[in-house]
Amino acid sequence: MSKAVKTIKDESMAAERLAAIRDQQKSIDLAAQEEEAAKQQYHERRAYREELQAAMGTLIRGGGAPLFEQDEPTDGEAAGAAADGGDPEGAGWRDAALAELDEPSIPWRTLKALAEHEPAIETVGDLTDWQQTKGDFWAADVKGIGEAAQGKIADALDAFWGRRKQRLETAEPAEDADPDEVHGADEPGEAEA
Repeated sequence: MSKAVKTIKDESMAAERLAAIRDQQKSIDLAAQEEEAAKQQYHERRAYREELQAAMGTLIRGGGAPLFEQDEPTDGEAAGAAADGGDPEGAGWRDAALAELDEPSIPWRTLKALAEHEPAIETVGDLTDWQQTKGDFWAADVKGIGEAAQGKIADALDAFWGRRKQRLETAEPAEDADPDEVHGADEPGEAEA
């Protein structure tokens, strides 16, 4: 084969390769445009969902009016309110620091990620508000919080709420309890004096 024929063949192969590269680049550019459009649509839908969740939170909290008629608090609920710093609605739990939850506790890395988030999430109340606003995907916007961290937070909160419920239940005197025992009298009739 002559050198001229080989050069023409090489040039022809190079032109075909170059055309294939250009076609491939067009496909990549198109895919990138579609990806950007999908990202934009995702962000728009996410913002819409967040607006709906915020509206739901507003509906739930209402303008201070309760959703349901509430009975007078029982002795146990009143004791729970006292344990919550005297807050009549028993919302002292809101100020419980996440760093102080124990058995199980939340790892310090997770606490750091929550504290560095904007807004900072440092108390049970902060976390509850954030979760109400964001719904099931509350951790998606918190840098450094993955599935494992979510599990640790859930475990600590489950234990916190369980202990709180138990404390409230044990603060309620039993209906069939001896009145002297309830008031702490040593001798029968001493509580009446």
